[in-house]
Amino acid sequence: MADDGWVRFSAYSITDDGFIEPAAGARFERYDPIDEVAAQDSDCVDGLTRLAAKLRVIPMDDTKGISKRAAVRLIRTRFEGFDRDAVRSWCGQWGLLGLLHQSLVGAQLCSPTGDPSLRRLITWSFGRWLDLEENVPDAEGFPETILLSGTMPGAPDAATPSAMIAYIKDIKDSRSLPRMNSDAFWRSYREPVGEFLMVANQLRLALAPMPTKTQLRRAAKYATPVAIDVLNAWASRVSPAIRLQASGELQLSWASPSLIGVVGHQAMTEVAAGTRLIVCKRCGNQVLSRRSKKAYCSETCRNTAETARYRAKKKKSAPVDKRPSRARAGAPQASLKPKRAR
Repeated sequence: MADDGWVRFSAYSITDDGFIEPAAGARFERYDPIDEVAAQDSDCVDGLTRLAAKLRVIPMDDTKGISKRAAVRLIRTRFEGFDRDAVRSWCGQWGLLGLLHQSLVGAQLCSPTGDPSLRRLITWSFGRWLDLEENVPDAEGFPETILLSGTMPGAPDAATPSAMIAYIKDIKDSRSLPRMNSDAFWRSYREPVGEFLMVANQLRLALAPMPTKTQLRRAAKYATPVAIDVLNAWASRVSPAIRLQASGELQLSWASPSLIGVVGHQAMTEVAAGTRLIVCKRCGNQVLSRRSKKAYCSETCRNTAETARYRAKKKKSAPVDKRPSRARAGAPQASLKPKRAR
């Protein structure tokens, strides 16, 4: 991860206008998700795919005939059927995805001091974010620019500062933008829940329909499967890095500008090891497994299904008694004979 790590808050909220942001009074913590994944304490990929299990995309035609504010909220949400508590819980464990960080290569902005001879330059370099003010010749002739990497679907190569400001709460122009990755930045940073869920859905699609080896061999002659392209794009900005430990020792690790890079890196590792997304035949939950023939998400579901099959088989094989019901109940046979007409 970056030298100063990633950030998570103890609690998150989803606003009425469709943003995920730190909850009021939430505790702030810096940590390294790569180290946490490496320690196998938890799995950010499995939890993220579960969030997308029952999503339904909202058609953009649904925005017709409604107010502008409602339309903006609908576009930011994009999906129906997601579990708000599950989204908040996942973010409380891992933090926000870093949608801005993943796509941002660099930015050239006005100086916060208003000095026209200075430009504020933001860039990801050598495993960390640099946020500097430098003298730029003929600074007034350079428009403010945001350069994007294209690692997020639909992202253009460049954008205006408004594309960056949209992720920061309560600021109106680039001069008010907090220093990148500062405490003030993270307390104001937020992400549209629709874009967050889009990443979760793309991860689910990337893991679920992975082709067989025969299909992959055939596809290699024509084009790379889309699922592989998605994972490669997310992990493309992850790079090896050497860290200086407090003990004075050097440690080889990984650096990523965003949590999305960590997710993509872990997903690539699991896919290469044979991990696939399977749907439980009993409850419909989606889980990751390296066993291609695995059919259930847990021992409870497997035992319940086996018990149901056993009972159904036993009921089917039981001998059928064709005698009248009263006879089976022990009623006298004479009472079953039709009475003679008088």
